[in-house]
Amino acid sequence: MSLLGKLISKTLILTIFLIGFLAYLPILRNGFVWDDEEQVVNNSYIRSFTNLSHIFKGSTFASGGAGLTGWYYKPLMTLWFMFNYRLWGLNPGGFHLCQLFLHLVNCVLIFILFRKLFKEFGDSKAKLVGFCLAIVFAVHPANVESVAYISASQEFLYTFFLLLTFLFSLASEKSLDIIFGGILYFLALLSKESAIVGLPIIVLYFWQAGKKKKSLWLALTLFSSFLIYF
Repeated sequence: MSLLGKLISKTLILTIFLIGFLAYLPILRNGFVWDDEEQVVNNSYIRSFTNLSHIFKGSTFASGGAGLTGWYYKPLMTLWFMFNYRLWGLNPGGFHLCQLFLHLVNCVLIFILFRKLFKEFGDSKAKLVGFCLAIVFAVHPANVESVAYISASQEFLYTFFLLLTFLFSLASEKSLDIIFGGILYFLALLSKESAIVGLPIIVLYFWQAGKKKKSLWLALTLFSSFLIYF
């Protein structure tokens, strides 16, 4: 990529960050609401890394002596809360800031992903498509809850790991990269069970692209990750 091309890419990425940040700037004044009380404010398990074993053996809601309970298994979301608590204590503005930052990182990953997917149409067109889709994702109303609601953190966490899985799958034919993609996919599943949708999407993409051998290896790797999670 030429020096001008790199400069344009960096400018587009900064623009994505700026537009997304300005769109969600008001959330930094928000407090804890609804499920935040049980998953963050009253959750003593997030206050010390000595509780890691409890995080990976339970759900997400603190319920007194019953441990971490709930219907879902999302240990990485509770781990995310633990890191945020270490940084900010119970300052909701800090939680919202980290949440917004990771949303903006996801927007940049979308820009990079679609730039790669559309590279056959030329670098300029691919950048334009990636930029437009990243901006739409950054400010689309459908994403408001996952960005502004602390207890919806699992949404952008599993999206982050799924995007990385796809990008690593695109980057190389090496078996180690495919295995690393499987690890990232496992982390996506630990963030939210909805990450299961990534398996058919990624596998079918490479299958229809004519990379059937790679598609089969990815199917085996990602399904193995799912079995471990299950």
